[in-house]
Amino acid sequence: TIHCMELCFLWFYPYEWEKAQAEGRIKSSDLHVADNLGQAWTNFAKYGTPGWAPMGDDFEFVVISDTVSDMMHDWGAQADLLFNEELPALLKMDLHPFHIDPVVKNQIEIQAPIILQTWLKATCPSWKPLDTDTVTVFP
Repeated sequence: TIHCMELCFLWFYPYEWEKAQAEGRIKSSDLHVADNLGQAWTNFAKYGTPGWAPMGDDFEFVVISDTVSDMMHDWGAQADLLFNEELPALLKMDLHPFHIDPVVKNQIEIQAPIILQTWLKATCPSWKPLDTDTVTVFP
């Protein structure tokens, strides 16, 4: 899913829900999704866990829809198969395998803000993050 896509199910933004209702797109399963997400967020706020284990070395994940799945394994397995096996075979060329280890992902998340701040201070003081009104990164 797209980053932050769950927010309309948590906060019931009127502009999203009123439009969906006017277009006849709201189903009972949408309300079940909202209930499941709300329960996960509430559990996280109250107990520090949404109700399932964090992703580990086997890339475990949970699917939240009108039901909440058991822990599933190998998040990204289909993409790994496509990019690491099927496309290289189809293109008859060796593409570098792509699979982010959870430990590496964690380090990237920790180090990225530090690297960005260092880069901004050292090399590019006029750089500004993109926003909806910005067309170019550098003035």
